[in-house]
Amino acid sequence: IKQVAMSGNCVFGLKKDGTVVCTPKHGSGNAPDVTTWSNIKEIRRMGECIVGIDENGKAISVNRNYYGRY
Repeated sequence: IKQVAMSGNCVFGLKKDGTVVCTPKHGSGNAPDVTTWSNIKEIRRMGECIVGIDENGKAISVNRNYYGRY
């Protein structure tokens, strides 16, 4: 893991190969599916949203919806 970012309920890790992993904090329930994220160079927290920036500068994000689900 080369970078870590935390949202309100999850911890995200950027791996050296450009993929991202995610796990809920403190048994808080579901974690978003980030298995399709690839070629990510940086992850950032923006409020309750986690954003991955890929090698082309494209932003990919996850956040909770109105019902508190990813």
